[in-house]
Amino acid sequence: MNTDKTTIVFGLVIIVVTSIAGFGQNSVGTDGTIFLGRSYAFVLKEPAGWIIDQQAARPQHLEAVLYREGSSWRDAVAVMYARVIYKDETQNTVDKVITNDVTDFLKLNKDSTVSDSPSLHTRNNKEGISKVFYDAANKNYYPSDRI
Repeated sequence: MNTDKTTIVFGLVIIVVTSIAGFGQNSVGTDGTIFLGRSYAFVLKEPAGWIIDQQAARPQHLEAVLYREGSSWRDAVAVMYARVIYKDETQNTVDKVITNDVTDFLKLNKDSTVSDSPSLHTRNNKEGISKVFYDAANKNYYPSDRI
């Protein structure tokens, strides 16, 4: 193979690989949707009767939003979302990420609330911190889980 063809093939492989990162994929044979991004990969399975919507999530910088069948992200009374927040110098622990998230949420409306919810367990027996966010302005609930 000459070097011009090798360069073209290598360039196409890079384009295909980089276009996959950061997008969820509904995968045949898996139990859920696969999400890949910078420094993360996870599978999310919607509860029975719920829909995962990646299109509605993107404008809000979320990986996915979930709402009950027959509703929509905009009109649902109860919604869930998946968002990746990176730990960094200012948020160097999961507890700090959660604290900042709660603080930012409560600043949006004085009547909104955040309450603890029972822990959730992953398939590999990790325990996730779970909270319920009530958005008083939009009159809906956001279950929030941290693993």
